[in-house]
Amino acid sequence: MAKEHSITIYSTPTCTYCVQLKNYLKEQGFKYTDIDVSKDHKKAEGFYLKALAISSEFEEARLNLSAVYFNMKEYEKAFETIDKVNISSRDRKYQLFLPAILNSWLDLQI
Repeated sequence: MAKEHSITIYSTPTCTYCVQLKNYLKEQGFKYTDIDVSKDHKKAEGFYLKALAISSEFEEARLNLSAVYFNMKEYEKAFETIDKVNISSRDRKYQLFLPAILNSWLDLQI
């Protein structure tokens, strides 16, 4: 039986913390509403900026923010954001995002 609480999660499919939280809530029997902000770039940008204001060392938020900027075609912002990421170069998302962002940013420089 699902527990009655009013829980709303603002998430993206690429946010590993969001996926972990949703899995935990399901395991515990909590119902929740999931709002995918990946389709609303401005809303996603706002949430990631808030997360970084709370903790400037929240690298997952910084990495996802760089992807938001990339999807908004703001390649300069995307590069400036991913350039500040202090994360292992073996991180799957970092390896995926960096080449795309770097190539788009370099195209602007030429």
